[in-house]
Amino acid sequence: MLHVVIWSWARALFAGLFSFLFQCAQNLGGWAQKLGRSIWGGVSLIWGRFGGRVSGWRQRVPPLKRPPLLLTAWGMALQLSCQAAIIVTIYALSDKSRREKGIATVGDSQGPSFDSAGFHPAPILSSSVVWTTVPAWILSAYSALWSAMLDDLREVHATLELRKWEQKRLPGADAWQRFRRTLGLKKIIVPLPRAWRWWLQTRTPPLPAAAPERCSTAKHTLLLDYGEWPVLNGLGAISSGHTLLGLCLILRAALWTAGGLSAAIFSVTEVPFEESIELYGAKFFDEYLGYDAGKGIGGSPMTPALDMVSATVVRSGANYPWTTDTHSFLPLFPASDMAGPGNYSFETEAYWATVECLASTEADLVAVGGAKLVVDGVDERNSAQLQLGYSQGGCSVNKWFTIDNGTQLYGRSWSVECSQTRGRARLGMVTGSYSPTERFHLANLTVITCAPLVYRSRVALHVSMAADAATTAQVLDFTETSRHEFWPAFGDRWLHDIPLYSVSAPYNPADMDTFSRLIVQHASGEPRLEVISGSQQLRESFRTIFQALFANYATLQAIQDAPRREPASGTLTREQTRLLVVDSAAFAVLGIVAAAFATTLVLALHLHRNRSLLAQHLELMLGDALLFRQSPARGGLDGYLDALDRKAAGSPAVQTSRGGLQGVDLVQYAKRDEQLRSWAVWIDAAGALRMEAPPIRGGGGGGSAIPLHPLPQTAGLEATVTVTVP
Repeated sequence: MLHVVIWSWARALFAGLFSFLFQCAQNLGGWAQKLGRSIWGGVSLIWGRFGGRVSGWRQRVPPLKRPPLLLTAWGMALQLSCQAAIIVTIYALSDKSRREKGIATVGDSQGPSFDSAGFHPAPILSSSVVWTTVPAWILSAYSALWSAMLDDLREVHATLELRKWEQKRLPGADAWQRFRRTLGLKKIIVPLPRAWRWWLQTRTPPLPAAAPERCSTAKHTLLLDYGEWPVLNGLGAISSGHTLLGLCLILRAALWTAGGLSAAIFSVTEVPFEESIELYGAKFFDEYLGYDAGKGIGGSPMTPALDMVSATVVRSGANYPWTTDTHSFLPLFPASDMAGPGNYSFETEAYWATVECLASTEADLVAVGGAKLVVDGVDERNSAQLQLGYSQGGCSVNKWFTIDNGTQLYGRSWSVECSQTRGRARLGMVTGSYSPTERFHLANLTVITCAPLVYRSRVALHVSMAADAATTAQVLDFTETSRHEFWPAFGDRWLHDIPLYSVSAPYNPADMDTFSRLIVQHASGEPRLEVISGSQQLRESFRTIFQALFANYATLQAIQDAPRREPASGTLTREQTRLLVVDSAAFAVLGIVAAAFATTLVLALHLHRNRSLLAQHLELMLGDALLFRQSPARGGLDGYLDALDRKAAGSPAVQTSRGGLQGVDLVQYAKRDEQLRSWAVWIDAAGALRMEAPPIRGGGGGGSAIPLHPLPQTAGLEATVTVTVP
């Protein structure tokens, strides 16, 4: 039946295609019209000559008995091929999505627009129609193919049941049944009470003497009904012993679910995408600060660096390009102008400094005799000198500061030179609040002494660049691979100048240089100079401010232009809109299709072993009529129908119902009657439908006590059949 429909569709498609070509040819000109007419004439001639022969051949050759196309080996191969294609495709796309962070790059999500050039639709891949509708359509199309196969299987299942005694069972099925009987009957039924054993045995009534050893019953053939929801049908089929059919019914509902899940397999999102890129260097670290160009340390002021420290470290602003709070990095730039913005990863040099500090309190200074207060004389300002003299790490420190009652807060930095073996230099700070009652006229006196260290490191740098890499690069992260300590040529003069930078203001109650002011503000966390923190917090803030000052000074003054160097390799990571596979939805669909694949393999083996029985199936109601026609008068369908009429007519419920026997649904009556459901049904070797009632245990009979539902009364129905004979 299916091949006839396919052949008809092919003829219609063939004729429609050439009609379309003919219409197109008419619009191309006179010569094209002639060519089209010639082609159409030739096709019509060939079709007229051979089409009749094909039709005549189909009339002369009678159709042979064949299984339904979708249940043949070719049909099962089609099912397995589709399932394998879906499984392989989903797994391959999922694996590609995991390895490559997506399966395709989607264009910018621009909406449709209209201008002088006309209408511009949105990019097709940016629309959800493609990556949601297409997978859902594919799974829905396959679900329709599975449903068509299942419909054929349901139709032929009655034939397989009627010829159950001829079936070739799957390998191991007989051994499994024997194993179940051996364990089940002896170890489960026997220990039960006698009444329970009798009830269990009545659930499987004995077969008539004339019935073959393996035959079906009316419950599984004539009264078989799968008109419910597929899941309920599947569970009912499994409970009736039709395991393969039940699994196929459940899988039908699962495939419907997979069709919806497939719409969620793909998703579009922004993901980081890496590619190799070449970079070049055009900067170098000049430890002489441009001395060869007439600049040097005198032409490299520290004010811009101090301002950047105040804005970034103290005020939490954004760092200067190629700079962090601790490091200054040697820039590298993309060699290609087409690189564009993104995150770049490459190896470069970093320059940074730190300090090893010692914080001393008033008690510490008194213990070593490192502080002394010298009063200048009696005046209205109560002036005095705080003299510091001590040694730290072999380097001598001798400094003095003026203290009077006109200044409430003190924060003064200082620097001293040391020998190369003692660390070259010391940088320190003294802080306190004016208090004439204190021994040194300062409350919370703290003296910090630090030994500076400068390093050159090799780092793996991750930096974000926009269009202008020199002014927009922001450091994201870095990893140090090696370091080397060195002392730049500008180091001594730079440390000497740090205490000299100061901003004075009228009515300022604090005596602080710029470096000390930044340390006090960072330690207290307040923009106002009213609180001086403890010694440990000041020591940590000293290190933080010093590191930031050196990093910004190196970037602003020491990183100088240089000739372009040979390119270096790096990695560009940028956000791309990628089409990814959602693993949860993909593996859910994959599991459903894999279950269908395993079921199809077993079903294909079962159908192949019983292909001769499938060929006996006849389609439509006419096929059922031909089957019932061969049923003998005795021991056939007529005997079953007579028994049904007698039992229903003798039932008190039927006799008292409205309309009597004519108002009762006899099909539902037979489905509810235990004895009528237990009739043995089979097709004998001659092809005749045989039915035998099971032997009655202990007599009995009578009507069914199950409540019946009368059919709706219809009156005056007439049927008119008009037959036209040509």
